[in-house]
Amino acid sequence: MNRLSFHTRAFLKVQDGCDAWCAYCRVPLARGPSRSLGVDEVVRRAAELECLGHREIVITGVNISSYHSGDVLLPRLIAEVISATHHARIRLSSLEPESLTEELAHSLSHDRVCAHFHIPVQSGSDSVLARMRRRYRIARVVEGVRLLRAAKEAPFVAADFIVGFPGETAEEHAETSRLIETVRFAALHVFPFSPRPGTAAARLRPLVPQRVRDERARELGAASRALLDSYSRGWLGKEVHVLIEADPGPEARQRTARVAHGVSGNYLKVMVEDVPSAEKLRGRVIRARLTRHGEVCKAAFLGLE
Repeated sequence: MNRLSFHTRAFLKVQDGCDAWCAYCRVPLARGPSRSLGVDEVVRRAAELECLGHREIVITGVNISSYHSGDVLLPRLIAEVISATHHARIRLSSLEPESLTEELAHSLSHDRVCAHFHIPVQSGSDSVLARMRRRYRIARVVEGVRLLRAAKEAPFVAADFIVGFPGETAEEHAETSRLIETVRFAALHVFPFSPRPGTAAARLRPLVPQRVRDERARELGAASRALLDSYSRGWLGKEVHVLIEADPGPEARQRTARVAHGVSGNYLKVMVEDVPSAEKLRGRVIRARLTRHGEVCKAAFLGLE
């Protein structure tokens, strides 16, 4: 693995494929069954990435919740990666709702695990989840988010939702809206349903009219913007740890020498002002205090981590 100078974080793929066969998804057809990188190899690569200077390692895969190497499942894998590294913070790419157990939450509570979690919820309606062939129901989602919030202080919990799945009624969509209002995710990733050849959902009827589907997507998009605004506002005046990423480019460096851009552990995009040198801080983790919230938050430099 060669270090790429423009990468400040490293992506460590530990798993590929999927056995879930959700009704809307082609992944099992395209990528085959779930398979995992051996735990010893994961640990070796994580240690090497830290030695190369990466301050953040993102554990990723098609479905990392299904990670399985011998008797090692995802909770222990996280613990093994933490033990093999010293300073790098660990971020998880996506977690299936059924995997959100007390054991996993305990592993995620370590202070080097980023307080940022992404959950493919897909619907707030149990009846829609059944048609999607998902392996959980809404009570599992609510309990899983509770465990994440008990494990980390005010984590950024984002969720995927598919709108306009075949047969989705106005009441089923309203159930999704009620779940979003109840759980108060930090952000939503909204996908209007479109059929994928070879999937079970491609044959389901009735189809939701495109106009209705798109209106539901716009509604959840507006909800997402409001949720992100509310979440970031809640961090005003608080200290965050920001991995400095953005390079302003040679023409802008002189103008922006005391401004740095990066991402906090809890996944807020942050512009840090009054830094000693933005160019020299790139790839470093710094401490900052949020002074303005928004899609891109502003923060005052406090010092190096």
